[in-house]
Amino acid sequence: MIALSHLLSSKARFKVLKTLHGQPAPVHLRHIAALSRIPLFSAQRALNQLTYEKIIVRRKKGFHTLFALNPMHPCHPFLAGVFDLEMKERIRFLAKNYRQKALDALDFSASTNRFFEGFRRWI
Repeated sequence: MIALSHLLSSKARFKVLKTLHGQPAPVHLRHIAALSRIPLFSAQRALNQLTYEKIIVRRKKGFHTLFALNPMHPCHPFLAGVFDLEMKERIRFLAKNYRQKALDALDFSASTNRFFEGFRRWI
């Protein structure tokens, strides 16, 4: 069994796992690197390590090699739970920020309306 600290020992491994968790179909190396926003070499190294540990499966399709999470791996349910929880927290955080920005915009528009009402009375 793989230790969790080893599984998530680098940012690249975490980002690759997170990216593959959100993909409905196997993904090409360059696409994983672009979605993860990590250098191609870092993505390739992380994929090789994760494939060796059988957390990720590698499939050939023509001239391309595609990667996907291995749903049969014992760590898969745990990883899915971690990434789902992380996504919910990110959504909650962004929603809170957007709500605050909307309230600030309403306050600004109310003060602007008061300014223009006073300006109209003055003219």
